[in-house]
Amino acid sequence: MLDLATTAFDRYAETQKGMIDLVVEQSHMLAGVVEERKVKAGKIVDDSMAKAQEAIDQSIGAQKTVLEFTTRQTKAAFETAKKQFGYAGTPAGAAADSVQRGIEVVVDAQRNCWTC
Repeated sequence: MLDLATTAFDRYAETQKGMIDLVVEQSHMLAGVVEERKVKAGKIVDDSMAKAQEAIDQSIGAQKTVLEFTTRQTKAAFETAKKQFGYAGTPAGAAADSVQRGIEVVVDAQRNCWTC
């Protein structure tokens, strides 16, 4: 009877040890999965940030191109108007020059804003 009780307690202890080992193994596996997901989530965030920065850079590049084109067109338009209408050296010509300088100030301010 004593042998039977000893055997039963040994089996009970082995079963408990097996269950503890299983819980430890599952905990390690869960920790590994959590770490793997954390790494993947970090990569997704990093990739998203890089894509957003790329889109912003492309948008700024396009805006710079449009702004520079507009500046050249505006300058050419003012120069042509001054020549065609004979404004050069007149108060109207001075006003046109003032407006043109004002536009250049706005354009420069916009350029400086992109470097902020």
